[in-house]
Amino acid sequence: MAVNLDGVFLMTQRFLPGMRERGWGRIVNMASNTFSQKTVGLSHYVASKGGVIGFTRALSGEVGQYGITVNAIAPAMTRTPGTEALEINYAGMTQDELYKFVVGKQAIPRPSVPADLAATLSFLVSEDAAFITGQTIYADGGVVRA
Repeated sequence: MAVNLDGVFLMTQRFLPGMRERGWGRIVNMASNTFSQKTVGLSHYVASKGGVIGFTRALSGEVGQYGITVNAIAPAMTRTPGTEALEINYAGMTQDELYKFVVGKQAIPRPSVPADLAATLSFLVSEDAAFITGQTIYADGGVVRA
């Protein structure tokens, strides 16, 4: 909760006054696609990311009048040096088995990499997304098809 939800809230609290002053801003939070699927044994994680989605939606209605958009990206498990260093044992699966399991649920059958999320982020902070707010974009290779 401290990192996933409190961190989002505290960072927003720090930067929001300057955005209001300028009459422009882009806030993009990191959620998780686990919020929209059956995920056993991770209720604490899903709750924190659900809080991020709720915060994103609520805040967008409070700050839109100042020219600020607030959105979230919900990725699948993404291969990064940080996730590679974790000793993950989810549902009795090793990390490699878990990556294969996640990829097997995707419409695009390959592991997510940071560049996949960077492109979504780049769009959401651009002027092309100036009328998009309060949304959660599932950049997860098609696991969640809402």
